[in-house]
Order: sequence, then C-alpha cells, then structure tokens
Amino acid sequence: MILKALEVENYRNIPAARFEPGRELTVICGKNGQGKTNLLEAVWLLTGGKSFRGAKDAELIRENAGYAVAEGETQGFGKESRIRVFVGGQPGARKARTVHVNGVDYGRAANAAGTFTAVVFDPGHLSLVKGSPEGRRRFLDAALCQLYPGYVTLLRRYSRLVTQKNALLKSYWQTPDANGLLDVFDEKLAESGAAVSAKRQEYLALIEPEITGTYRDIASGSETLAIQYEPSFEPEKGLVIIGLVVLYFLGKKAQKKKAEQDEQLAAAAQTVSMLIIDKKRMRITESGLPQVVIDQTPKMMRRTKLPIVKAKVGPKVMSLIADEAVFDYIPIKKEVKATVSGIYITKVTGVRGPLEKPEGKKSWRTKLKEKANRANKELEKEKAELEKEKSKKKKK
Repeated sequence: MILKALEVENYRNIPAARFEPGRELTVICGKNGQGKTNLLEAVWLLTGGKSFRGAKDAELIRENAGYAVAEGETQGFGKESRIRVFVGGQPGARKARTVHVNGVDYGRAANAAGTFTAVVFDPGHLSLVKGSPEGRRRFLDAALCQLYPGYVTLLRRYSRLVTQKNALLKSYWQTPDANGLLDVFDEKLAESGAAVSAKRQEYLALIEPEITGTYRDIASGSETLAIQYEPSFEPEKGLVIIGLVVLYFLGKKAQKKKAEQDEQLAAAAQTVSMLIIDKKRMRITESGLPQVVIDQTPKMMRRTKLPIVKAKVGPKVMSLIADEAVFDYIPIKKEVKATVSGIYITKVTGVRGPLEKPEGKKSWRTKLKEKANRANKELEKEKAELEKEKSKKKKK
C-alpha cells in the first residue's frame, strides 16, 4: 500500500498543504509545533481509524474554521484510490468524520476501513508493554479493523451491547421483564465476545513469526520473545461464564437457557490437574473471581452465595466456580483432575481413583433419631442379658 499524495485543509494548525512522500523513505523534519505529527495524523485518518493521539474529532479542525479535510491518493491491491475524509457538521452540532472513496459516499469514516492500511508508532506506544491490557486490546482492534473490514461492525456491535447491558443493570428494578432482557444480552454478548476474541488470537498468530524473528535479530539470538493472548479468564467463553453466573442465581426459571449455555461450555472444556486449597460458599464480591465477572453480575444478585473453590493450577492460585453437582465431591488439600471451562468446574475425578462424597452435616432430627436407636439397641441388649441370666438360674 503506497501513499502517493496527501492534501489537507484547515487541519489543526495547517491552513492548507500538499504532501508527496518519496517512493521509499521520507523524513519529515522541522521545529517544534510546526505540524509534523499533525501531518502523520492526517495520513492515519485515511485508514478510517480515529486519531492515534486520542483527540476528539472537533480538535482536528483548525481554530475559527468550520471544517477540516484530509484527502489522499493511494495505490494498492492493484488499483488507485482517492480517499477524502471530511471533519465537520452543522453549527452547534457535534463534529463527525465522514469519508468518500473515489467519489462514493461511505458515510462514517470507519466504513472505509481496509481501503488504505498503515502502521503508526509513536512514543505513546511504549504503553503496549508498560501500560494496561486495555491499551493492548485497543491496538489489536485498530489493526484488525484495517485487515478485516467486517471487524469494525463486529466490534461496534459488541461495544453497543456492553453499553446497553450496563444501562439495563442500572435501571434493573424499573425495567419490565428485566430478567428476560438480561438473558438476551448475555447470549448476544457471548456470541460477539467469542468472535472478537477469536479474531484477536488469529491476528496474534499471524504476526508472531514476524515479531519473534525481528526481536531475535535485534538481540543477536541471545534472547527470545513470545507473545500470546492471555485474558483473565477463558476468552471464548468468558462472557458465557458471566451469563452462567447470572443463570445460577435465577434458578429453575432459567434451566432451559442454562442447558444451552452448558453446551457451549462443553465445547471449551479442558481437563487440568489442580491442588484444592479450600472451598466455601461465599458471596461473589468476596470470591476472588475476575473483576469483570463481578462487574457484569447484577448488583441485587451479588449477595447470594456461590460454591467457590480456591485451587493451585500450575504456578497460579485462582478462584473458580464449581457446579453444584460436583461441589460436595471436591476434597480439600488434595490433588484432583478437573474439567474446566473458563472459570467453571464441571467435573472432578481423583488422581488415583474415584472421589467419594463426604458425609454431610446431620440435622438435629437425624441426630436425635440415631441417639434413640442406639439407646433402644442398648436396652434390647440389656434385656437379652437379663433373660439369659434368668434361664441359667432356672436350670440350677
């Protein structure tokens, strides 16, 4: 993909300019505040993405101007294109970016993703290593939007679902049939979240050979680099787990939905060895589960207790949710083989054989009955001994 020329008008501090890069390497130099980074930012906008500097669209418009334009002539994929990004709107209205490609109105700038691709690196990208996971996810999403035009729609749908579900949780008590709506959101979020996660992993698998090879050359073979997608819980089924937590609280009313979720969990199940440290029924807020699971659980349900298992899996100590059917069978201070989907334990077996269900606590009625039975047995035993003594005396 080649940028043949770029024209800007009323873009930040640049009234008007035309930029024609060299065929191979182009170096832009000048004093501070002259607009070097602004020019590169305008190139990036041709990809359909937002400003890599985190600026709002209104900030892209030159002071006292009503609009800004960045127009580029590109060549790639065997054809030439002309991309025109317009930033503006009606007086007093919110400024927005729209795009035309070869004279065709694409509407929102994001709809042109994939027409022109570019890679940007600035000092702020050091946060990819030092910063939060959110920044790394944002970086992956920006790249994916260029490679897979349909990813923009997928990501937008996912973000909209998260926003709508959070709004529902805030107005839960005032919303008719909130439980039913919550089920719908959980199902849709699970589908979209799984698709987003799959694309991110696919992209990392694609670029890993290039990254590891480049780093190996830089380090002269003395060090190696590996990258992997490692969310706080199982990526494909993480949102299914959240939905399952909600379904756990809703009980029999949601059994049909839970059965459908169980099928999805089974598809992501894996068997691992773990050392059980402790197990206890506790509120989700005290469980040590990933914060995203707690945040997505309706507030009025967070007081109900869940069957929580604290276990050591490899070098990590983590909290997991156990299925009610297996919770009582899980031994403490022992190693077991567990079938796990995300953070949900669906099955446990002993390392050296089957597990036995421990004897549960007896009710006071059961204890009283057993005590009475023991007393009756002792009384019958005494009677039998007395009868035996009497028969001996008669014989004498």
